[in-house]
Amino acid sequence: MEAPLLQILLNGLLIGGIYAMASIGVTLIWGVMNFINFASGQTVMLGMYVTLVTTTALGIDPLIGVIASTILLFPLGLLIEKSIISPIISSPRLYQLVVSLALGLMIENVALMLWGGEIMLMPKVGSMKLLSQVLVVGPLRMTPAKALPLPAAILLTIALHYFLTRTRTGLGIRAVAQNSYAANLMGIDINRAYFLTWGVGLSFMGLAGGLLMLFQPVYPAVGWEFILISFMAVTMGGAGSYLGSLVGSELIGVIESLSGFFLIPAIRQVIYLTIFILVLFVRPQGLFPTKEVG
Repeated sequence: MEAPLLQILLNGLLIGGIYAMASIGVTLIWGVMNFINFASGQTVMLGMYVTLVTTTALGIDPLIGVIASTILLFPLGLLIEKSIISPIISSPRLYQLVVSLALGLMIENVALMLWGGEIMLMPKVGSMKLLSQVLVVGPLRMTPAKALPLPAAILLTIALHYFLTRTRTGLGIRAVAQNSYAANLMGIDINRAYFLTWGVGLSFMGLAGGLLMLFQPVYPAVGWEFILISFMAVTMGGAGSYLGSLVGSELIGVIESLSGFFLIPAIRQVIYLTIFILVLFVRPQGLFPTKEVG
């Protein structure tokens, strides 16, 4: 029983790495702009398609496709913030939620028009031949493709911490997150901070989608699986806390893996939703509450 349990825990930690990267992008936008991005799942899905299409159409290596997805979603985030988010950032929260949901539906339908509704897999070309090999470490089995997201999430969390605490631009973003009015009086460009926040946030989601594409099929509606998980991870960890998002995502991954094995797999979402509600009853501010992004 010990070996299967270790395998289940490992699977949960590895999938939690994917959840973490998408959730950190959500918590960055939420913490800085107080804007809940319910289009996060669709941007992860878009990152999956970008990785797949750049690999198959351009003939580049899948890992280069992951990098392309990370880079290309940065200007997309800038475009969305300037054209859609900026005009309604001062509107009531309900308007913001409706706009973000509409944005997600728009991205999903664009993907449906461009690539159709069929399920698509990453072909075994280039580095995929190695990434899809099963590695056996004692009683544990994994593929390199599934092992990549967790260390990537940890490294990106450290990089984001350095960016927000050691660079002039990052400190400006933190100042805007803490008190936008005072930051404006100090000469910090609030609009620029919001602009960059969306770019960086969508880059994280693009990277999450790219790494996910290495071992999971993609279809236009796959993004809905990540919206609820990202929101729960951010809320459980503490809005604005990227460390909390990382821990919350890993908890959800482990809970999902354990409940899928010991109980009926179809009710695994019910299990982690129940635990999520119980955590909020005990700590409504989240596990790592913070008054500023960080």
